[in-house]
Amino acid sequence: MQYTAGEVLQYVKENDVKFVKLTFCDLFGRQKNLSLVSSRLKAAFSEGVPFAGAGVPGLLNATEDLLLFPDPETLTALPWRPQAGRVVSLFCHIRYADGRPFEADGLYLLEQAVARLRDFSLQLSVGTDCEFYIMKRDEAGEPTTIPYDRATYCDAAPVDRCENVRRDIVLSLENMGFQPISSHHEKGPGQNEIDFSQADPLTAAKNLLLFRSAVKNVCNRDGLYATFMPKPFYEEAGSGLHVNLMLKRPGAAVLDRSFGLKNGEAEMFLEGVLSRVRDIMPFACATTNSYKRLGTCEAPQFVTWSAGNYGQLVKYFTGADGHGFKLRFADCLSNPFILTALLIHAGLDGIEEKRALRPAVDGGTVDRATEKLSLPTSLDDAVAYAEKSDWLKKYLAVAVLEQYFAEKRNEAREAKESPDEAAFELRRYMDI
Repeated sequence: MQYTAGEVLQYVKENDVKFVKLTFCDLFGRQKNLSLVSSRLKAAFSEGVPFAGAGVPGLLNATEDLLLFPDPETLTALPWRPQAGRVVSLFCHIRYADGRPFEADGLYLLEQAVARLRDFSLQLSVGTDCEFYIMKRDEAGEPTTIPYDRATYCDAAPVDRCENVRRDIVLSLENMGFQPISSHHEKGPGQNEIDFSQADPLTAAKNLLLFRSAVKNVCNRDGLYATFMPKPFYEEAGSGLHVNLMLKRPGAAVLDRSFGLKNGEAEMFLEGVLSRVRDIMPFACATTNSYKRLGTCEAPQFVTWSAGNYGQLVKYFTGADGHGFKLRFADCLSNPFILTALLIHAGLDGIEEKRALRPAVDGGTVDRATEKLSLPTSLDDAVAYAEKSDWLKKYLAVAVLEQYFAEKRNEAREAKESPDEAAFELRRYMDI
């Protein structure tokens, strides 16, 4: 449901809401909140709420105060908070004091991409398949690296000890207005997956950020610990983020069951995405640990697509909502707003440039030409490639790119200099 500012204020009054979490996302995809007493919400809609941007890593080291302007359409109740004196969340635009959009505001960047979709008279629905591990806590309540169970893919209780936790997460998500469609145990011990139905790009990105928070809060309430780290166990399956894209024109699907046979527009969109995967890699796979997952346990290694082979980077899929592309290279530690925006721009560029779709890879092997299209094998390599990309500069400000790449280079350097890289990655990424 989409709310107006007046409807949000009425909801707050009628539901005994005491605090409003003004939610935003830093450049690196980390959720940030500023709690506002509900009596100040009306002024926040019109005047904004100032905060010190310099205090938030990943906001361009802002030297001036920034303003948060809540978006009434993003109202979400937080079900793990008390029912008396309830707490809700509103996503916010970040602006300068003079009203200019802040160039590192992912919400603004994604809105620009969605506006470009409208210019093409296209609609895009986005669904996500999100994987994560559930770990035990020790007697002091501190998280461990001991999986909550030893179950495998689609096992059932009692082997699958995570079943009740997933049920609690799904029920919490439904109470928040999300639309999860399925959940199951994944391949790794303590590993789980929850899949979402299609939504517009802005809603899907917001939902993914709040989903991560919901999973962690529900597990914490149950005395457990959840991590979205891409590869917490080098010997086990990694946790990915599958992004499902369904391209439509108002009132009609662009894709149908005969994908790739007569639909030039869909093929051009897909080739646009494939041609920019390596530019996008530091934003889709944003940690040194991300590259431990790629090329292992069915995670993709090459820039390829298939109509039937699940092991490729993009797979054509048929789901309850229709037909689309399943992109399998990202993970949940990415910034969902920037990642989705870049995927949209890449696809639309493919249509604009009338790019011919490369041949599908439907077998189990790749030829020598395809081997040249391998994904970067480290964060260092991914950043080195993306830094040379003039394409990225069309859609992200130079200051944004410079800070992002500088931070990622530092991460890669620290990992290399660490005497134990696996221990470094656990410290750095387990709790994001």
